[in-house]
Amino acid sequence: MSLAEPTSGASPLGSSGSISSLDLAREESSGDERKSPHFPPPDKDTFPTEQAFLDSLIPVPLETVEHDDRECIFCQTRYGETPDSGSGTPEMPVRLRCTHVFGEQCARRHFGQRLIIDFSLRPLELRPRTRGNVLISKLDRYAGAMNQYLGDFNLFKGLLDNLYDTSRLNQFFGP
Repeated sequence: MSLAEPTSGASPLGSSGSISSLDLAREESSGDERKSPHFPPPDKDTFPTEQAFLDSLIPVPLETVEHDDRECIFCQTRYGETPDSGSGTPEMPVRLRCTHVFGEQCARRHFGQRLIIDFSLRPLELRPRTRGNVLISKLDRYAGAMNQYLGDFNLFKGLLDNLYDTSRLNQFFGP
């Protein structure tokens, strides 16, 4: 069953031409099993870990880099100069296994281990004058403004309309 097909003789589209969250829940629970995406195995050139990649960076002597190529394409800092990031360490060229040359700090920052940042999530409240209500209101206005440019945006707009309608939310999820 697709979203465009009527369910039990009635159209899933509301009077505004949008699909409600109730219709979407019914669509999701129709027993239609979705397969998870299949990713191909890594090839022989894929590093087993980020650390293995970082360990593979080969320092390149500055004098061997052509004068016109002595700038990191990421941060646009000339090799041998200190970047604006304030690290105090000059950006020096390193060669990747693929033979591309980047600044070492940029290669480590862009391709290396990511920082893990802990943060706590708080549920959004949708009652009037709450952060959640303000967010939904702004998203609803944006969706309305974008509707003229994006034809398929109606589904998203319909979802926002339903989220903005707290009586419908309470009917679906409870008080």
